[in-house]
Amino acid sequence: MDHVSRRAYNVFGDVVVFDTTYNINKYGLIFAPFIGVNHHHQSIIFGCAFLSDEKTESFVWVLKKFIEAMPKGPPNIIITDQDPAMTKVIAQVFPQTVHRYCLWHILNKFPEKLHPLTFRDYYQSINNVIRNSTTSDEFENSWEEVIKCANLENNDWLSLIYKLRHKWVPTYFSHVFCAGMSSSQRSEG
Repeated sequence: MDHVSRRAYNVFGDVVVFDTTYNINKYGLIFAPFIGVNHHHQSIIFGCAFLSDEKTESFVWVLKKFIEAMPKGPPNIIITDQDPAMTKVIAQVFPQTVHRYCLWHILNKFPEKLHPLTFRDYYQSINNVIRNSTTSDEFENSWEEVIKCANLENNDWLSLIYKLRHKWVPTYFSHVFCAGMSSSQRSEG
């Protein structure tokens, strides 16, 4: 981090994307950028680190170092993938921060988690329920209806992500400012 990234974080650090990219360089290090978005919807790098592993201790260290460097304190929202270690660490290090899972990563798992014919026939309906429900009650009722219609009540993965719905379904974040972000793709770009 430098003074420019600190200044940017002070103004635009309400929502931060934190997504580690594994083993993309010849040293096998994990690149861990902290990304935000400015008022022109352009990506901003608030800071970054290289990690040697994705263990809980490494995530604790990098998040604490990030906050030490940023005078504003923790972000209001942090968007990550579904990593269990990261989920645990964010709750520990940023207890007041809303933790949101990357919607894009979850939606991209549907083709591999559903039978190809089920995916073809029902994914659009499922996606519509996820993206267009305006209240949690509407989402839950519509989800139940489409899952029953698609005969997916016994799909273990769908049951698991449904239990985690408050971490990734957009309607559960309608009460907080997300700067138009629901995915960690900014850091991948």
